[in-house]
Amino acid sequence: MALLSVSTWALNQHLGPLHWTKWDPQAHRPVTVAEDRPRTLPLTALPARLAGMGLQACELGHFHLPALEDIKDEHVTEIRSAFHRSEIVLWSLLVDYGDLSAADPRRRDADRQYISEWVKMAARLGARHVRVVAGEGSPYDAAAIDRCVSALEELADLGRGLGIGILTENFRRLASTPEVCVQICTRLLDRVHLTADFGNFPKATRSAALAHILPFARSVHAKPDLNGEGDIDNAAFDTLLGVAAGAGFDGAYTVVYEGPADQWDGVERTAERIRRHPLALSPR
Repeated sequence: MALLSVSTWALNQHLGPLHWTKWDPQAHRPVTVAEDRPRTLPLTALPARLAGMGLQACELGHFHLPALEDIKDEHVTEIRSAFHRSEIVLWSLLVDYGDLSAADPRRRDADRQYISEWVKMAARLGARHVRVVAGEGSPYDAAAIDRCVSALEELADLGRGLGIGILTENFRRLASTPEVCVQICTRLLDRVHLTADFGNFPKATRSAALAHILPFARSVHAKPDLNGEGDIDNAAFDTLLGVAAGAGFDGAYTVVYEGPADQWDGVERTAERIRRHPLALSPR
């Protein structure tokens, strides 16, 4: 049954500092760089707020957590308990870093190991999936795709033992074409699935490209096009919701609002549009 969800990225002006992961070429390892943002709501209070809005799930960006070495056991317990109490499904931990297609084996292995630690953290948090970036290689480079598939296979083996599903996304360079997304999932059949982002394919081919990858998707990032005032292009958004429903999608419809309006209001308006769609949340 499809769930109505939100990404914490859509609330990035309310949940405190962002902790971005960057590659340090001198140290040959990932490092964390903090970006100051306001905190009007602690992460542990988020699930109750989402439940009050009638949402059912959440995708948590890894950037809304401290660096791995700074995450305290008690904070993990508090977050997991908050989601459990509010009956909000932690659908995915979004790891917004990594190049599993890198030709440099030091970079590739370091990134895979780093992501594997987030897979373990996702299990501790009670998440169902981890969304992993496929990489920055060319989508026309067969060797880059091979390297990515090999690394994803290792992560999928780890995830299976922890009860965590591994997802990748039509995000960043390597997985920027529907053909590469499908190739990855076909080669790792039933071991790696997708997050299908509505906004990451060119408008001219968006509906057809999404239809191509949605059979492999476990979540969609329901990101509407907006006009200059931040209002949703309802006709275009409804079309993409119809494409998802037509593909039999029954995972998490995750709201990603990136407009100029108040983020809570933008999330609510986007969620309401999904609710009003005659097919999006209907049982499959």
